[in-house]
Amino acid sequence: MQDKIIMDSKEIVYDDGKGMVVNMPASRVTGIVFATKEKKRLFGKKLVRSIEIGAIGLSNPLVITEDTDPLFEKYLPKLREFAQKNNVKFTDFE
Repeated sequence: MQDKIIMDSKEIVYDDGKGMVVNMPASRVTGIVFATKEKKRLFGKKLVRSIEIGAIGLSNPLVITEDTDPLFEKYLPKLREFAQKNNVKFTDFE
Protein backbone atom coordinates (compact mmCIF):
# COMPACT_ATOMS: atom_id res chain seq x y z
CA MET A 1 0.00 0.00 0.00
CA GLN A 2 1.22 3.47 -0.91
CA ASP A 3 1.59 6.19 1.74
CA LYS A 4 -1.09 8.87 1.46
CA ILE A 5 1.07 11.35 3.37
CA ILE A 6 4.70 11.96 2.44
CA MET A 7 6.71 14.47 4.47
CA ASP A 8 10.05 16.11 4.67
CA SER A 9 11.08 18.80 7.16
CA LYS A 10 9.28 21.67 5.38
CA GLU A 11 6.45 20.15 3.33
CA ILE A 12 3.56 17.69 3.46
CA VAL A 13 2.42 15.97 0.26
CA TYR A 14 -0.98 14.25 0.29
CA ASP A 15 -1.73 11.72 -2.46
CA ASP A 16 -5.06 9.89 -2.32
CA GLY A 17 -3.94 7.38 -4.95
CA LYS A 18 -6.75 8.43 -7.31
CA GLY A 19 -5.08 11.42 -8.92
CA MET A 20 -5.51 14.09 -6.23
CA VAL A 21 -2.11 15.34 -5.06
CA VAL A 22 -1.84 18.32 -2.70
CA ASN A 23 1.51 19.94 -1.84
CA MET A 24 1.44 21.90 1.41
CA PRO A 25 4.57 23.78 2.47
CA ALA A 26 4.76 24.38 6.22
CA SER A 27 3.93 28.07 5.66
CA ARG A 28 0.49 27.08 4.25
CA VAL A 29 -0.43 24.48 6.90
CA THR A 30 -2.82 26.13 9.38
CA GLY A 31 -3.27 23.22 11.76
CA ILE A 32 -3.09 19.50 12.38
CA VAL A 33 -5.79 17.85 14.49
CA PHE A 34 -5.88 14.30 15.83
CA ALA A 35 -9.51 13.63 16.81
CA THR A 36 -11.95 10.87 17.65
CA LYS A 37 -15.25 11.02 15.77
CA GLU A 38 -18.42 9.01 15.50
CA LYS A 39 -18.91 7.36 12.15
CA LYS A 40 -22.32 6.05 11.11
CA ARG A 41 -22.50 2.37 10.26
CA LEU A 42 -25.34 0.23 9.02
CA PHE A 43 -26.21 -0.87 12.55
CA GLY A 44 -25.26 2.03 14.83
CA LYS A 45 -22.22 4.20 15.24
CA LYS A 46 -18.52 3.50 15.67
CA LEU A 47 -15.79 5.69 17.16
CA VAL A 48 -12.85 6.16 14.79
CA ARG A 49 -9.68 8.21 15.11
CA SER A 50 -8.91 10.72 12.39
CA ILE A 51 -6.21 13.10 11.24
CA GLU A 52 -7.29 16.47 9.85
CA ILE A 53 -4.81 18.75 8.09
CA GLY A 54 -5.92 22.29 7.37
CA ALA A 55 -4.08 24.50 4.90
CA ILE A 56 -4.45 27.85 3.19
CA GLY A 57 -6.07 27.28 -0.19
CA LEU A 58 -8.11 24.24 0.88
CA SER A 59 -11.84 24.76 1.41
CA ASN A 60 -12.03 21.74 3.77
CA PRO A 61 -9.30 20.03 5.76
CA LEU A 62 -7.83 16.78 4.45
CA VAL A 63 -9.19 13.93 6.58
CA ILE A 64 -7.67 10.49 7.00
CA THR A 65 -9.36 7.94 9.27
CA GLU A 66 -7.87 4.84 10.83
CA ASP A 67 -10.51 2.56 9.29
CA THR A 68 -9.73 3.69 5.73
CA ASP A 69 -5.93 3.82 5.84
CA PRO A 70 -3.89 0.90 7.23
CA LEU A 71 -0.82 3.17 7.57
CA PHE A 72 -2.66 5.55 9.95
CA GLU A 73 -0.42 4.76 12.96
CA LYS A 74 2.70 5.51 10.90
CA TYR A 75 1.54 9.09 10.21
CA LEU A 76 0.91 10.08 13.85
CA PRO A 77 4.50 10.54 15.10
CA LYS A 78 5.65 12.06 11.80
CA LEU A 79 2.89 14.70 11.81
CA ARG A 80 3.46 15.44 15.51
CA GLU A 81 7.16 16.04 14.78
CA PHE A 82 6.37 18.14 11.68
CA ALA A 83 4.05 20.39 13.73
CA GLN A 84 6.65 20.92 16.46
CA LYS A 85 9.50 21.71 14.06
CA ASN A 86 7.45 24.17 11.98
CA ASN A 87 5.40 25.83 14.76
CA VAL A 88 2.12 24.59 13.29
CA LYS A 89 -0.98 24.59 15.52
CA PHE A 90 -1.40 21.04 16.77
CA THR A 91 -4.28 19.42 18.67
CA ASP A 92 -3.98 15.88 19.98
CA PHE A 93 -6.83 13.39 20.51
CA GLU A 94 -9.58 14.74 22.71
